[in-house]
Amino acid sequence: MINFHSPRVLALLACSGLAWVPAQQGIPVPDRPPAVAVQTASASVTLEPSAGSPGTPVMIKGTSVADATKVLFSPNVEADFTVIDETTLKANVPAGATSGPVQVVTPLRTLKSMQPFVVPAL
Repeated sequence: MINFHSPRVLALLACSGLAWVPAQQGIPVPDRPPAVAVQTASASVTLEPSAGSPGTPVMIKGTSVADATKVLFSPNVEADFTVIDETTLKANVPAGATSGPVQVVTPLRTLKSMQPFVVPAL
């Protein structure tokens, strides 16, 4: 029997977008499920290489980056990029970029590099 009050089931329902339906057959349940903290997949990207001057090509890897609309190097300098596959982008370090995180903006979320990209001082 499935325990619909267990944290795992509630988390699954929360992640799936399924509606809460109170149990039948006289089982007492709240009008709505209790609040559940749901841990989502990591929203980060990795960079190869992790340092370079403007013009350097950088491979950016992360989950579902193919629908990216922008790649931003610190401080929010937009870079030209190409989608390689579902999990990989190729971007060139833009002029004006400084050391800091790289962000990949998609329609659903923004992914950020865990480690900063280092742009050497000129």
